[in-house]
Amino acid sequence: MNLKGWPGIPWWITRAIGLLSGCLFGAPAVYPPEVQLFGPGAAQTVVAIGTNCRLRVGDTAVAELAGDRVVAKMKGSTWLTATCDSGVSMTPVTVRPPGALARRSYANDVAPVMTAAGCAAGNCHGPAGAGGGFRLSLFGSGAEADYAAIVERIDKRVPDESLLLRKATARTAHEGGLRFDANSEGYAAIIAWIRDGAFYAGKDTPRLTELRVYPREQVLVGAGMQQQLIAVAYYSDGSVRDATRLAEYRASNPDVVRVGGLGEVKAVGMGESAVMVRMGGRAASALVMVAAESSRADFRRVARNNFVDEHVFAKLQRLNSRPPELANDGEFLRRVYLDTIGKLPTEEEARGFLASREGNKRRLVIDWLLQQPEFGVANPDGKPTAELLKQYGPDRASRVFLGVRISCTKCHNHPWERWTRDDYAGFASFFSAGGKAKYLDGEFETSQDRLGALAQWMLRLDNPYFARAIVNRVWKRYMGRGVVEDADDFRSTNPPSNPALLDALAAEYVRSRYDLRRLVRTIALSRAYQSDVRMRPLPVGTLTTVIAQVIGVRAETINPRRDGPPPSREGLCERDARTEESRAAISDEVIRGMLAAEGNIVSRWLSLDRDVADSLYLRTLTRFPTAEERAKLASELAAGDRAVVLRRALEGILRSREFMYSR
Repeated sequence: MNLKGWPGIPWWITRAIGLLSGCLFGAPAVYPPEVQLFGPGAAQTVVAIGTNCRLRVGDTAVAELAGDRVVAKMKGSTWLTATCDSGVSMTPVTVRPPGALARRSYANDVAPVMTAAGCAAGNCHGPAGAGGGFRLSLFGSGAEADYAAIVERIDKRVPDESLLLRKATARTAHEGGLRFDANSEGYAAIIAWIRDGAFYAGKDTPRLTELRVYPREQVLVGAGMQQQLIAVAYYSDGSVRDATRLAEYRASNPDVVRVGGLGEVKAVGMGESAVMVRMGGRAASALVMVAAESSRADFRRVARNNFVDEHVFAKLQRLNSRPPELANDGEFLRRVYLDTIGKLPTEEEARGFLASREGNKRRLVIDWLLQQPEFGVANPDGKPTAELLKQYGPDRASRVFLGVRISCTKCHNHPWERWTRDDYAGFASFFSAGGKAKYLDGEFETSQDRLGALAQWMLRLDNPYFARAIVNRVWKRYMGRGVVEDADDFRSTNPPSNPALLDALAAEYVRSRYDLRRLVRTIALSRAYQSDVRMRPLPVGTLTTVIAQVIGVRAETINPRRDGPPPSREGLCERDARTEESRAAISDEVIRGMLAAEGNIVSRWLSLDRDVADSLYLRTLTRFPTAEERAKLASELAAGDRAVVLRRALEGILRSREFMYSR
């Protein structure tokens, strides 16, 4: 298909034809999905996702290829054709007059270069660093103040001799070293700006309104695979600019992918990572997943218990990862008790469950646990009230109930999100008597009962934050990691690992009118929850409770902090789960003292004239001992003092990884 270009045809028609050609020819994906160039010489980086791809511009009088960039020559329309092993794709190319963006300005041409070079980072010339007395706003969030500092370091008569450029190119001693060389596009942009008069911006200067990154989601198969990201900037006058070489890139998980300064991503390990792309106070993100190299044909079809499994297993299939086996009955029972009521099953409960042949016994025990008073104590219904909001304050309330970190905007606009100091002031006003109270959706509130109004707004069924924040916290509690991680850090540059799953859980939670038990039941019933791959340490509060339960003493006798009552087991809010803190929190002396106390479980075992190996392991690990464990205990009991052996055996289990972790 050879279409040179159809000048005068509306852009939406050319885009529709391009998309249709992709469907007809089984085309590879080409990014960006349309190429818009403003003025001769304007260029756009492009990338085709496929093997053995060849790019060609239809009408070379309108635009031409220069490496991986389409460069404008004259006003008109044409096509970029990508021919790959997988098929052919056609992308519309439109060249328009240059517009107001053609006049170089600090805000649009220089600030992105400074930010991408790291000059405005907190440890360099940002507020915390302010190296050499040259102070910039954090990540370039205050461009106007930065401009005043920068113009003092330029030479309009001899731009090449500007201190700004001599420092950045390391021609003059610079603690930050080389930031860019004299042949770079950043250097050329600053030189051209100075020669044009070092203009900041005027009322007609287009403002950056949006930053997009392509592809938004990509799977790389195996370490070493690479992918070029494309960044495109959109401005208030409708103009578009290639931002691929101007933006700043950062991977959230460098153990999975590394990203270069020009947006080149390389897989280094299995897993997934968000790549944040930032420029001019705007940010976007791409999700990059690194899959196993095995074939998807090996994907094992397993039963799905509910919609949770559909979304989880679809993600596993994309990653070429086979679904795990089910956890055995003992692992499941111990897990669901700990997660749901913060206690271990009793010896009798464990025996009964393990012996049961009921086909739906897992469902039955989940339903039973959700009705226990311990669930209600550890899990308040998750809904905000005026009193609870008052206790939390604006910073914690925004994190817990909305999943939004706005506290940093007390001092400066959020560097990675749209939140501003005005947003923080409006939200914080709900918690004080002064100022105009403003919700995070931008609406103002005039009610005298501000906290009551805020609680009602949070619980509106169309609230875009509350349901997603709560289901993400519950998912993290039951699965060990949030769909968005950290659980209280929802933002465009920290995308969910499984967006479809998060959307489905939030929609179900809203449909149930925020029924927390129904949400927990849905997650606990899923095969994903009941799989055998989970292993995470118990929080200190839970560990305190179960040690007391096993030994047969009151939890109040265990005091990890020594200066107050033992830590409570928190519900939906924040729970400590750090292994080393859990291990250190309860001293050996405390445990040994309880094991020697009158009436504890060891003293009861001593009164029984029978083998207690089953009781020891069921009570602590919710399983029967192995033949080797049974034989070892019997041998030690036969050779030593029965009380000493049982105390030592129980203490050993309480300090074991198997006990201190929930599987």
